[in-house]
Amino acid sequence: MTRTLVLATTVALALPLAAFGTAARAEPTPLAGVHVGVDLSRTSLESRQSAAAPEKDRKGIAIRAHVGYDVPLGPLLVGGEVGLGSGGRTVTVTGADGSRFSVDPGRNFDLSGRAGVLVVPGAVVYGRVGYAWLRTRQTGTTGTTELFSVKRTNAGVTYGGGVEVAVGGPVSVRAEYTHARYTANLKQDRLSVGASLRF
Repeated sequence: MTRTLVLATTVALALPLAAFGTAARAEPTPLAGVHVGVDLSRTSLESRQSAAAPEKDRKGIAIRAHVGYDVPLGPLLVGGEVGLGSGGRTVTVTGADGSRFSVDPGRNFDLSGRAGVLVVPGAVVYGRVGYAWLRTRQTGTTGTTELFSVKRTNAGVTYGGGVEVAVGGPVSVRAEYTHARYTANLKQDRLSVGASLRF
């Protein structure tokens, strides 16, 4: 996991930095530069108590704020982004013996890099890869007895892709899908729409 974290962090930070040397030769695009924005996501949190236990997912709504930097490289756009937001809704798995295992997602933080093709100067189709952290409270109960309740920070690789389009002035909109695998027993899918403001 340490190697994965180092790789994801390196990609997220190195892409925009490596681009500075050739930015002056890139085709002008309104999608370049610093951006801040917000995303609204439809989430699906999948959990199970162990590898042998059944898996269950719970749909929810999450909001995420992001800030990043993008640089054009000819027909390509590369950049890095950090995000902070909510995690969605609690998912509960019920065992054959009636015991219950619940995961309540809290804050979510992610660091990622992206690279894509500028199909026109104001529109990019891109892929994203990075690392994500999800704060959770995990609770186990049997009947009316609470067996445990612990807070954990779960971390893992996140990846996906999307489309972003400039809609006028410094504003752009985007649609994106990402998948995060925090552990073998905890995963999350996000289908998001968002808007960004560039400076």
